[in-house]
Amino acid sequence: MSEKIVEFKRSIDTVYELANKKCDEGDYVGALSSLLFESSQNTDYADIYAHIADIYTELGLYENAICFWFKYLLKSKKKYYCDGFNGLGANYYFTGDKNLAGYYFGEQIKNDNGEPSVYEEVLEEFRDELLNEKPNIHLVKDVTDEEIDKGVIEKAREYNKVGSYQEAINSLNTVSSKSPLYGEAISERAFSNFCIEKIDDAVKDVKEGIKAGYVTVNSLTFAIHLFVVTETEGVENLLDLLSNLKAETVEEKYKKLTALCEFCLFEQADLLADDILKEDKFDVNTTFIKAFLTYNNGDYEKAETLFQRAYILSFSPIALFYLRQSQQAVLGNVKYKNFKIAFDLPTDEIENINGIIKSILEGEKTSADFPVSRLKEVADWCFTCGSNSSKIAIAVIFAKTENKECINYLAEQLVNPSIIDEVKMRMVSLLCEYSSFKELKVVYGHIFRIIKVIRPEFIDQKELLFKKAYSYAFGRLSLFESKRLHLLELGAIELQKELNACNNLDKIKDVATLACAIYFYSGMNTFKEPSVVYRLFDVKKKDVVQIIKLTEEIKDDD
Repeated sequence: MSEKIVEFKRSIDTVYELANKKCDEGDYVGALSSLLFESSQNTDYADIYAHIADIYTELGLYENAICFWFKYLLKSKKKYYCDGFNGLGANYYFTGDKNLAGYYFGEQIKNDNGEPSVYEEVLEEFRDELLNEKPNIHLVKDVTDEEIDKGVIEKAREYNKVGSYQEAINSLNTVSSKSPLYGEAISERAFSNFCIEKIDDAVKDVKEGIKAGYVTVNSLTFAIHLFVVTETEGVENLLDLLSNLKAETVEEKYKKLTALCEFCLFEQADLLADDILKEDKFDVNTTFIKAFLTYNNGDYEKAETLFQRAYILSFSPIALFYLRQSQQAVLGNVKYKNFKIAFDLPTDEIENINGIIKSILEGEKTSADFPVSRLKEVADWCFTCGSNSSKIAIAVIFAKTENKECINYLAEQLVNPSIIDEVKMRMVSLLCEYSSFKELKVVYGHIFRIIKVIRPEFIDQKELLFKKAYSYAFGRLSLFESKRLHLLELGAIELQKELNACNNLDKIKDVATLACAIYFYSGMNTFKEPSVVYRLFDVKKKDVVQIIKLTEEIKDDD
């Protein structure tokens, strides 16, 4: 990576020059602040997102960088896609995901426009790593009992990660009580027993582990939570142990910090947060926690600065909410005297958001009754912290509104890698049904795709039902198909004509069943097993077969 990190061939705006200058001076947060503001004013200018992504990469905030490279692809012209693919390849490489890194570097090469991209050196490093990769060579040597026990514990941890708790217990039972690693083994077994609801055994293991001298941040935080849940005596002693225990790694320090906050040891938490930020001043989560602690101490001006920093480093609407609250507090408008330290909105605000969604869906109000800015705040929360059902609910509201800003907002969420594919399929269906987009850019399973949107012209009879069913099928299949979706259009039109010719249109009621029938009638043959299709559409085979049979009935002559 170059020393001057934000340097793109198409960057001529003075905003970029200022951002470059700030980066050269080490003021990355200042550079991000100006660029994020510019992106809110010029939402269709792709290069802004590339600059922002590059700074996040420099700060080691690779997930943020990935999000902004996808936004770059959303806004960019195809001839510049190679830059976006290069940025994605580099950042997935930095996260350790070599499969996705290889995929996007491959896409970069396919879309090469003859000009060097930002992370050419990273591409070369990735190539060299692949060429020089050597098979693992295991040398046979004598192993000690302690090394065997260490291997057993590591294997047990792997079992626990994948939910094979009994296998972990069976493995850990082989570690002798005389082993120097017995305390570590028994502490890991406590977690396994807890997960299979052997609570008494878990408590016993925790106590035995501590007695054996195995005391770490991870083991103590688990022990504290276990004792609280089971109302076991000794929580205060464990908290004292944790308070006096030195955390070595940043991970341990952060885990200790969250535990101290959870159990209201705020003075110690405040000191530990300062310690973490001395090591890494761009640690987003610690900055967020420090902002909470500062606000709750009544220093609203400093809290405002910290929340602003947390927002710029995370671009999270949650941080933005608390930033606005602290800004109001500085002016004397203190709505919340204390914030609960949590990476979500306050309970009353969540209830307010859910109330807005409910009132619109139930017809008590319409989306026009709320400012677009408020609707977008609601959507931001849904797509950041809300359940999948709340994401779909706000997608329905945004798709049905005639407001172009809301429709564009919804389409932009399709490249958000944190939203699961199931929700995105539903969003594609809604945009197919209600919007006029001729193509949609979607990230399915971290893979960027362009989907051409095809909308059939149906005859008047049951037009709305067929439109809904077709859109539903289009969204479902968009995850698996891109080249043969035109067959779905032909199948939908032909199915409606056949049903109409047999006077059977009025017998069709269910959207999902009709959508599945459209798939089979189109002859797409995306899936070899029909059972997969029925599961995809969540319908019964007999109901779909019945619709197909209705096309075979002969009309009465009269």
